[in-house]
Amino acid sequence: MNSVQVSELRERLDEVVEAVKTGKSIAIFEGYKLIGTMQPEESDEERLARLERKGIITRGTGLSSDFFSQPAVDLGEGALAQFLEDRRNDR
Repeated sequence: MNSVQVSELRERLDEVVEAVKTGKSIAIFEGYKLIGTMQPEESDEERLARLERKGIITRGTGLSSDFFSQPAVDLGEGALAQFLEDRRNDR
C-alpha cells in the first residue's frame, strides 16, 4: 500500500499504521488531491544526514579544544566609546 483515500483511512487505519511502522510512507488522498502523508519518524541524526546528502546543510566540526583559552579579540574602544557618548547626549 503506497496510498489511501481518506474514506478508506478510517477503516484501514491499523493497516496503515503498521505499514508506517515498517518504514513505508503512505500518501493520503481526498479524491485526486494529495492532502498529506504518513511516514516513519526520523531520528535527529537521520534527518541531519539526509539534509547533508541533499546539500541543504553542512555540519560543523565543533569548537577547537583550545577555543576558550584563546585571547579575546581587542576591538578597541572606538565604537563603544562613541555609543556611550551618543547615549549620554541623547542622540
